[in-house]
Amino acid sequence: MTFIVSDELEKKFRDRIYKKMGMRKGNMVKALEEALEDWIQKK
Repeated sequence: MTFIVSDELEKKFRDRIYKKMGMRKGNMVKALEEALEDWIQKK
């Protein structure tokens, strides 16, 4: 899958990931999966 989002949203997302989870490989995928699951549950 490929997603295109605004630069501003990507920066906010990356910053939040680094603050919450650190700069480890795979954290962005984990955070994206969590965000998608949250969105699905809310809808």
